[in-house]
Amino acid sequence: MTRLALSLVCCLLGYSLTITTAFVPVRQPLHTHQPKDLQPKAYKSLAANSNWFTSVLSKNNGSKGKSAADAAAVAALKQDLYAVAKNKDNGLKATESDKAKILSLASELIKRNPTKNIATSDKVDGTWRLVYTSTSGGSAGKLGPFVGQVLQKIDTAGGDYVNFVRLFGGLVEGALVATWEVKGANEWKVIFQDITFRVFGIPLVDKKPLSGQAGQWKLTYVDEDLRILTAAALTNEGKPAKVSNIYVLRRV
Repeated sequence: MTRLALSLVCCLLGYSLTITTAFVPVRQPLHTHQPKDLQPKAYKSLAANSNWFTSVLSKNNGSKGKSAADAAAVAALKQDLYAVAKNKDNGLKATESDKAKILSLASELIKRNPTKNIATSDKVDGTWRLVYTSTSGGSAGKLGPFVGQVLQKIDTAGGDYVNFVRLFGGLVEGALVATWEVKGANEWKVIFQDITFRVFGIPLVDKKPLSGQAGQWKLTYVDEDLRILTAAALTNEGKPAKVSNIYVLRRV
């Protein structure tokens, strides 16, 4: 009995040890290196898109900043130009120093011209007041000993162009009517047609024809409220004169 009991105990202990070890979790060996790619593909895609969006946003902000800086520079140039030209009788009373400053400011604005193909742009439409010109003739508003206000009225759709000189608040008015031909992206051939003088609204000279008189306009700058151009008379052979004059006009 003793030997048999001992055999049974040994069998039971052996079975129990087998069952016990079967439920002990086997410890997996630790990895000695990290996987090459721990980021899921979806996360990588999101990160890439985020980087692209940040880059685009940065570029847009940079463009906006540059545009704002350009606009501020143009506004400052305009204000300086108007200040120098103020009370100069359309340029007739400008000193040589004034003329040099205005030419320099105009040149800086021309570099920043925002309008392509000015010759066919409707931005030139409307009524414009002469601020400054380098000429000393009638185009500067000089009639005898007096200097008047010079206005240009342009309608590109109707093909209408009228240059007005007004004295004494419009009691005396001269009106020069012209048309034009587009000669390039930024060039007009202006053909003068007739001239009228009125005093108190009564025509003293009514549509006097101006045959054979024309000029070449180089349109160098136009935006919402400023125009700059140079003009030269055309000879009988149709060639521009050697001397050209600058005109700076502000929208009324």
